[in-house]
Parts: sequence; C-alpha cells; structure tokens
Amino acid sequence: MTNKKWNFFFLLLFNCLLTFGQSHKSISGKIIDCETNEPLAFAAISLKNHLLGTISNENGEFDFTFPESTLNDTLIVSFLGYENYMKKLDQLAEGTSFIIKMNAKTVMLNEVNVSPLSPSDYIRRAIEFAEKNYASTPFQIIGYYNEDLIENNGYIHKTEAVFKSYCPKYTDTIKNQHQLLLYKKHDDVKKLEFMHKKFEKKRKKQEQKQAKRQQRQTKNPEQQNEKTKKQDQENDENTLTINLNNANEIEGLAFGGPETVLYFDVVKNNNASYLDTLMLDKFEYRFGTIDLFEGRKIQSIKFKSKKKIDGMHQHGTIYIDIENFAVVSIEHKGDFVIPLLARPILFAMGISIKKPKFYEKIMYQRFKGKYFPKNIHWNASGKITKRYIFRKNEHADMKLGQIFVVNRIELKDITEIPKEKQFNSSKKMKTQVHNDENLRWKDINKLKF
Repeated sequence: MTNKKWNFFFLLLFNCLLTFGQSHKSISGKIIDCETNEPLAFAAISLKNHLLGTISNENGEFDFTFPESTLNDTLIVSFLGYENYMKKLDQLAEGTSFIIKMNAKTVMLNEVNVSPLSPSDYIRRAIEFAEKNYASTPFQIIGYYNEDLIENNGYIHKTEAVFKSYCPKYTDTIKNQHQLLLYKKHDDVKKLEFMHKKFEKKRKKQEQKQAKRQQRQTKNPEQQNEKTKKQDQENDENTLTINLNNANEIEGLAFGGPETVLYFDVVKNNNASYLDTLMLDKFEYRFGTIDLFEGRKIQSIKFKSKKKIDGMHQHGTIYIDIENFAVVSIEHKGDFVIPLLARPILFAMGISIKKPKFYEKIMYQRFKGKYFPKNIHWNASGKITKRYIFRKNEHADMKLGQIFVVNRIELKDITEIPKEKQFNSSKKMKTQVHNDENLRWKDINKLKF
C-alpha cells in the first residue's frame, strides 16, 4: 500500500437497506460463542435467497429489518470458524430479541486433502484467479456508511449515511460512482477537549484578523495589493485548520466518503503489499487453521512483515476458499512508525504520539459463484500527549474510523450515477442528498450503537 493511504489518517459499514413501499418486519438479537458466551463482533446476518443483510456490532448485537414478502426465506448467521446458524423467518417472533449461540467448527486435517502448496502459493493463486472469482460485470449496491471520531471513549463526531453505488467489474480500473440517499449527522456529541484552550485562543485571534480584513475591504475594496490578497488567503487557510480542530464545527465534512473506505477493498484495487507477488519476500507467511464459512472450507494464512513497510509493522490473516482460491476475508493490523522527519517537529511542538495503531477487516459474500464486497471496516488510534512546562500535561486517546456495509446488490438493469448526482467528498454531505429511491431511515438496518 502507498504512503498516500496512511497520510489520510494523520490528516484527519453499517446498514441494510430495503425497498421502499413494502411492509417490513424486524428482529433483534445478540450473537455469542456457545461455550464462552463471548460476543461475536461483525458476524454476517443475511437471507438465503435474497441479497439482503446486516452485521452485528462490537458487542455482537444486531437489528435486522426485512420486507414482509421475504417471510418464507431463511435467516443465516455466519462467522468465520463457526457453523452457520439457520432459522426460518416466519418462526421468529417480530419485535423480540433473542440470543444466537454459534458453534465453533475447525476442520480436522483428515477431513481434507493435504495440499502440497505453500502459504505463498495460496497467495499467488488467489491473485491469479481474482478475475475468475469476483464480479465480472457491473453491479449496483445500496450500502450503509458510518464515520466517527472518538476522544477518550466519547464521540466528538459521528455521521451516518446511505449510498447507492455503481460498481464496475472487479478487473476494471474505472472508479466507483456514489449517490447520497440519506444523511444524518449526530449532534449529541461532546466538544473536543484536547488542546481546546489553545485552539480557542487561536480562533478568537483569527476572528479579530477577519474583522480587520473586512473593514479594510469595505473602506478600500480596490486598493488591495497582491501582498494583502496573499495574507487574506493564508488567513482563510488558517481558519479552516482551526475549525477542523473543533470536531463540532465539522458540518458534514466526510472523511472521504464511501470511496475512501472502499479503497480498502484490496482485491479490486490491488493495493495491498501482502497480496503483491513482487512483495511476498517482504513477509512471512504460515498456515493457520482450516475453518468453515457459509459451509465452505477456508484456509487461513497468517502473515507478518519482516520489517517496516509503508510506515507500519504489519500482520494479519487472509482467509482463502480452498476450492477456488478466492479471498473471502482479510483481517489486517499494523503499528504505525512515526517518520524520522516528523519526530523533531512533534518534539518542538511538545506533542508525543504513543501506540499509533491501524486495523481493517474486509469481508466478501458469494452469490451465483461470484464474490462481491460485504463489509469493510477500518480504524486508526493513538495516545496523544501535549507537554507543558508550567502546567499539567494534556492526554487524549483518539480513534477515527469508517464502516461500509453492503445491504443490497443489484445485478440487472444497472445504470451509472448521473454526473449531477455523483457524490463529491470535497463538498458538505448534507448538500448532496438525492433520495430518488424514496428511502426512509425507519426502513433501514443500521449498525447498533
């Protein structure tokens, strides 16, 4: 992966969407391990015969809304390494909450043919067969999007949205197109506490400068020279920086929107160093367990970078379908290394960053022999300290992240998003809503918080 990707973190899914106009029913539950009673985070909840679904939250909890017309379908709960839970929808009481206990299942070696392939051979074949295994025609998805910024376990910015996205086939280099259907910015968040006094002081100073500039422009609008114009431009840029330091003033400013989180679809974008045939010698690979996922045997491949790559020490697990070598899921973790050039700058500012970490999880779903994106989740975190000489130091545990979860996939009658409705991440989200699907929040499966 490129350094451009990580620069985004320092500058700074989930929902299921159903067709409007139908009667809907809903169920709630919690997914746990049947032996340990530990919650299973981000388990997939879907229907057997319809491309509808959602995921559980970090506590294993979920809400699932579905059209009444699908009552004869079967609910499927799946989690890597566990047997599927299956239950007819018409056997589940509407509006009730129930516990789903999942049985762990690891395939014994005598249940499969031992392959002579090495772990890196699995990686090479996964890359080789990607065109065959993933969507070979354009498709459309309806997905739930969530972005948040957390300070000391409290939200200081939180936005939810629903997007309609046009996705070219996986081997196509054309970018996805997105249309914002629903948008919700949460106002019940706290103010940024870290270095608040300093930012507030700068903000007031900047307001005074702006007032003087406006007076100057009012008195002599035609006498501004190039030097004055340049100073005004710098003042505008400084004002933006100050506003961004107050998360409550981020009025719908997206962290890149869905295209940023979909950038982590490493199979489509071919931007993961651990899946790059030219970089395989930079990692250590070893076999993990053979697990079950949606009834298919999955070989897990553990990987670890031999040294720092793209500013991180990386490790994780790649889950590959034994039959067709498709990557069905990836869990990727990393420890950021502060660049040498940045360290003296941070020291001079009296700022230190400890334990900067990165986490991402990608899951794909299989339909009619092809794999499509299911959900992508990433977050970056770190402990930041501002040192002072004559007063107490300030500390903050910061975490930011995005989730994008595909609720519905359409394979027929696919059209591109009209240019005038295409989402632009450089503009405010609330000004770009084009809900031509007539969707309502109450009909939507949101990630449970």
